[in-house]
Amino acid sequence: MLENTAIHDTPQGDIYSCERENIKLPKVDRRRKIIDQSIIVEMCNLFRDCVSIKELREMFKLSRNKITAILRKELGDEYKECAERVIRSCSRKGWNKHPVRECNISPEKLRIRNKKISEANKGHLLSDEQKEKISIGVKKTYATFDDEKKKNMAIHVVETKRKNGYFEIHVKRHSAWMKENCPNRGKKASAETRRLQSEAKQRFFANGGKPSQLGRKRTPEECEKMSLTTKKMWADGKFSYGNGNVFRSKLEISVYEEFLKRFTDAQHSFPIATFERTYSFDIYVPSLNLLVEVNGDYWHFNPIMYEAKHFDKYRNVHAQDVWDADLKKHGAVQEMGYKTAIMWEFDINEIGVEQNLNDVIEKLNGK
Repeated sequence: MLENTAIHDTPQGDIYSCERENIKLPKVDRRRKIIDQSIIVEMCNLFRDCVSIKELREMFKLSRNKITAILRKELGDEYKECAERVIRSCSRKGWNKHPVRECNISPEKLRIRNKKISEANKGHLLSDEQKEKISIGVKKTYATFDDEKKKNMAIHVVETKRKNGYFEIHVKRHSAWMKENCPNRGKKASAETRRLQSEAKQRFFANGGKPSQLGRKRTPEECEKMSLTTKKMWADGKFSYGNGNVFRSKLEISVYEEFLKRFTDAQHSFPIATFERTYSFDIYVPSLNLLVEVNGDYWHFNPIMYEAKHFDKYRNVHAQDVWDADLKKHGAVQEMGYKTAIMWEFDINEIGVEQNLNDVIEKLNGK
């Protein structure tokens, strides 16, 4: 700052030492104030260097309105740009951007005030420009949050939506849309309809059609995002073993019901955590220490129907690859001391569930 800067009213003004170091200012007459141009220049330069008006008040002992008027007059259109830089600088310094909080207002009164403002704005329609401006501001603020704050914010948003009944309203709106746009959803198709659908699908593939996701490789970021989402759904109870939330075939259910008739401790869809991953077996009988898999002939490529080199173009997999994966799964739990058995769709359809179960138990007992 300039050492010769001064504020004076008349040439006869008494000189006194200001609180600022190396700066001597004349005593100011409250009736009339004449500010040296050197002070104005210094004030503008400081404001350009992101010194706030609050700091300028302390340095020059002038009112906020006086400083603002001087800066607006001297800087012109540049004032707005400088003011925005000062605001961003104050934000980085952690200054409170809400002066009302500096007043002695209790949190309860502040909550009531904010609630009144919210009620007053309820139902007010925003223009597209206002929405865009708010969106940009929120995104900029959100980008400054750390991971912990983002997580807490997401939890708060969900709790607020749940409290306000957002999810119930959304479900009703979605259900109404589904009834209007998908009238056949939930209805059981007749045998004739299923036949026509099957023929249409066969024509689609015969004419060179391909599944939309065939051959598509997801990026590591997509895989990680899908994994986190699935884990969250399990944690939230949207998925759970054996309660019907996970799809189970009719064949598997029929086998489980037969096991349950003979062994009351039989469990459906039993998870086993190994060193590498967690496997799910269709049926577990603790009294026999037995894990059972009910394998479909197509999905697991029944060896009596398929060769090892068979390639399924729709699933982009060889039969041998599926057999290796199943063998690895059974081997992992056998090392942990469990016994395993496989019941094939072909055998169940040929000799029935009951006889197939008898064969499994006899084999288990070594007969």
